[in-house]
Amino acid sequence: SAEFARIKGHNLDAIRWYERAIECARRSGRVQNEAIANEVAAKFYLENGFTTAGDAHLRNAHACYLRWGARGKVKQFESLYSEFQQRVSSRFAHEAEYSLEQLDLKTVMTALQALHREIDLGKLIEALMAVSVQNAGAERALLFLSRGTDQLVEAEAITGQDGIRVTLRHAIVKSPKFARSIFRYVVRTRESVLVNDASVQNEFQDDEYVRENRLRSVLCLPLVKMGELVGVLYLENNLTSHVFTPKQCALLEVLSSQAAISLDNARLVGDLQKENRDRQSAEEALRASEERWRKLFENASAGIALFTADGLFVAANLAVQKMLGYSENELRQSTLLELTDHRDRAENAARLAEYVNGQPNEQRFEQRYVRKDGETVWVDFSAVFVPAAGNTPGVISAVIVNITERKQAEEELKRIRLRESEMVQASRREMMGRLTASLAHELNQPLAAIRSNAETADLLLTAQKPDLALAKAAIEDVIRDNNRAVQTIRNVRALFQRDRLETSPVDLREVLFDAERIVRSDAKLNKISLKLNLPKSLPRVIGNRSQLMEVMLNLLINAFDSVCESADGVREVEVFASEPMTGFLRIAVRDSGKGIDPEIMTRIFDAFFTSKPGGMGMGLSIVRSIVENHRGRIWATPNAERGVTLEFEIPITTSPHQGTSSEVPGKG
Repeated sequence: SAEFARIKGHNLDAIRWYERAIECARRSGRVQNEAIANEVAAKFYLENGFTTAGDAHLRNAHACYLRWGARGKVKQFESLYSEFQQRVSSRFAHEAEYSLEQLDLKTVMTALQALHREIDLGKLIEALMAVSVQNAGAERALLFLSRGTDQLVEAEAITGQDGIRVTLRHAIVKSPKFARSIFRYVVRTRESVLVNDASVQNEFQDDEYVRENRLRSVLCLPLVKMGELVGVLYLENNLTSHVFTPKQCALLEVLSSQAAISLDNARLVGDLQKENRDRQSAEEALRASEERWRKLFENASAGIALFTADGLFVAANLAVQKMLGYSENELRQSTLLELTDHRDRAENAARLAEYVNGQPNEQRFEQRYVRKDGETVWVDFSAVFVPAAGNTPGVISAVIVNITERKQAEEELKRIRLRESEMVQASRREMMGRLTASLAHELNQPLAAIRSNAETADLLLTAQKPDLALAKAAIEDVIRDNNRAVQTIRNVRALFQRDRLETSPVDLREVLFDAERIVRSDAKLNKISLKLNLPKSLPRVIGNRSQLMEVMLNLLINAFDSVCESADGVREVEVFASEPMTGFLRIAVRDSGKGIDPEIMTRIFDAFFTSKPGGMGMGLSIVRSIVENHRGRIWATPNAERGVTLEFEIPITTSPHQGTSSEVPGKG
């Protein structure tokens, strides 16, 4: 199109088409087309008197033919445009004055082989820098490589007394300085720049680095492959001008083409190797991760299993297999519902339906499964639904823990507690049965007195001359005896109540006397001497009166049983009260029975333990529970001569006139 416009005389259209052809050839990497387009454009400019533009295109055409390797065309070109050779500036003279035939073939081949055989990017860069500095006689060299749209310093070479020292990018401490205006020109135009003497007037003399360092020789070459800028090679010598001879420049021009190819290939190889290393590392990490998870899956003490959304086994570790008694292959042919106990099957089916309907929620529950041998196993089942990803369907991931022993222990504990409750009630009934006679006697006395006093009052009031004073005294006796009977009944009834128990300041002295009155008849019946050795007053304690009454009755009855087991000897039971330490009140019940074997002394307060032939083993256990719930302690001590003393301590209230309404927990 440009040539057609030139023939028609449409010069502006021709210029536009020439430039477009050159640009398209450069972008597509067709160096031969770029060379031809530059050559015919140069002819057009020279024929129309545009010498500067013509020389520029001739220079570009010559460089392209060199990169293309068309040695015959380069020789013809230099012959046809001899006038151009004379006009061209010294900074581009190396492109015209030397062809490949004029260079030392051995030097060229050695240099090319040094670049061609290296595929490692780091070693290639070191070789390129060494070859460039050595063949050009440069004092210093920098290599820039393209990283996206930026040109970054990749290496620096410096000539010293001990040879050429090359420093790669990662070892460069601070960014090196250079003639930036020359560098930018080469990047922009992709043309080589040679400044034989930067200290004299030239187009780059305003460069700050050139001016401050008074540079002499500078050579900057573009490294181009397929029309793309791969990098820039920058060389300088600050000692002498005209260091870079045309022959050296021509050699570097040849090397720059090979360097561009080698650098790009090495970078591709490096990227590929890095990609391979990264992929291998990722694969190794993945394999290691899979191996760790596989070992965890297989060797975990807890059961781990995967299911489809409808409950079909996908995988099950060894713990699950042992738990259910099936091999993994057998489990894969089963569903969760098939192994579920019939009592939990409906509930389990509802859970699976949630997953099938797309409700991926976390669940944790306890249920029963049937083993292969028919036994039922309880499990703690923790499940989470993992949604589908790509071609991988959604699965239920579950952790299954065998809790059969725990469930059995819970059931056994329930049975024990039920039995204990029944035993407590039986113990209470036994105690109350033994106290029936004493209670009857205790109630008969106030009831008989009430009747007698009531009859007396009636006679006094119906007499011809009523004696009101004596009648009033008789009625007061009736009220007093009635209160005594009511209190006795209330104490007995409280022993059987299971309602919320109120706490308040309690006078243990009164409790002890009430307990003594209740068991007095039993003591007389069994010829037991019961004595209360109490001070005239005792500090109050915080507690529940009926529970403390139960403690004293149990201790007295236990003492009665102990002394009655002895066929000989005095039958004595004594009760003592004291304040052995600040803040506590101690009650002791001493008997003259046969005593307790030292081997079982520490077990007498355990539930269901008894040394009596027909005992239940609950009385002293209840006593300990009540005392401990009153923040106290109880213990047994053998007497010096015979028998044993049971003692307990409970805290004294700090505010004797104010009670509380909190519940006293425990069995009492």
